[in-house]
Amino acid sequence: MSYHEVDPYLQGQLDEMGMGREDILSYISHSGRIDICFEDSWTGYFIADRFEKNRRGDDLTIIHLDDHTDMMATLLYLSGDALVDPTNGATFDPKCTSDWRSAIYSGAINIGNYVTPLFYSGSHVHICHVNNSPDQTDFRWIVRDACEYSLIPEKQFATIAKLDSPSPRAVGSYRAAPSPGQVLQKNSSGWTIVHIDLDYFINDFNGASRGTGYTPQPALRPTAAGKLECFFAALAKADISVDRWIIATSPGFCSAYHWKWLLLEIERNIEEYEGRSVIEAASRCQQANPAIG
Repeated sequence: MSYHEVDPYLQGQLDEMGMGREDILSYISHSGRIDICFEDSWTGYFIADRFEKNRRGDDLTIIHLDDHTDMMATLLYLSGDALVDPTNGATFDPKCTSDWRSAIYSGAINIGNYVTPLFYSGSHVHICHVNNSPDQTDFRWIVRDACEYSLIPEKQFATIAKLDSPSPRAVGSYRAAPSPGQVLQKNSSGWTIVHIDLDYFINDFNGASRGTGYTPQPALRPTAAGKLECFFAALAKADISVDRWIIATSPGFCSAYHWKWLLLEIERNIEEYEGRSVIEAASRCQQANPAIG
């Protein structure tokens, strides 16, 4: 993609990993309870994997740390209650990993719209978006909607709409604020996944070139570290149990210059958070059942 060309540090990172630019779209990795990808369209694939394994009917809360909403219209068209990939005519099930893989490769789902199909999953989905917009504090109800593209007439494509008031058609909700404490809810619905796009912490390019001589400013990392600290402090205060952590490195947005450092810091914070959760759970258990201790 054209935005992959904007980062002068990307090729060096790919070389170090023994990869080429043709491998960017396909890269995914699993480590413990953390899933990692380059392009965050794979977030839906990872979530579908959790649906397939043990959460098929439950409501889902997604804590979405991202510089973008990623809730644009899709290129999946509506056929009754089903979604269809127009490139091959195949039905798309948001809870099926193989369907996600196919739709990502076809382009029917991309980095700007991968959240949208989740609202067609049959489960209510609640997005808690920690963003970088100082004036954007928002709460809306989400309903399914349709749109048309002039290049593909007579087809209705899957999208969503945001409503100011509750509706019987609601399939979830969207809460957004720059402060994690304003977004994270102690009594989140159902089960919770944390999705982290590295461009939430540092967005060097936002998909546009800043020249081959671009050098990141030294202040970017301390600022990112502060945001990371604030998020995990708010997460601990809300005492949220996280089912899975999904991280996207976001090539063409967050420079590969930062990836190693950010990933190490995020993984360290996750380990500390989950370690704390285990210790506190054991403590609560012992208080409730003194004989066990």
